[in-house]
Amino acid sequence: MAVEYGDQHEQELWKQLKDEMCSSKTNNWLYNFSTVKDKPADLGYYMGYTIAREYYKNATDKNQAVVEIIEMNNPLVFLEKSKYDLKEKSALIISYV
Repeated sequence: MAVEYGDQHEQELWKQLKDEMCSSKTNNWLYNFSTVKDKPADLGYYMGYTIAREYYKNATDKNQAVVEIIEMNNPLVFLEKSKYDLKEKSALIISYV
């Protein structure tokens, strides 16, 4: 259910996550099963999956990419290297063509 919802609302979720990314609040993304009403709980896991998927997709050495995903310790650097934010822009460009 979370993957289906996430795939349908990915750009919206990304915009929301960017607004809260460097906040210490996680209640909108993790451990919110008892409080979320209008969407699946724990969508932070979905967003992490999509960012890791983009990282892997853009890597030239897939084996090394798996190691780097597992050993990732700096989420902002990882996000930048994933080029996930560029995915949004290219998707928007394609939708207007």
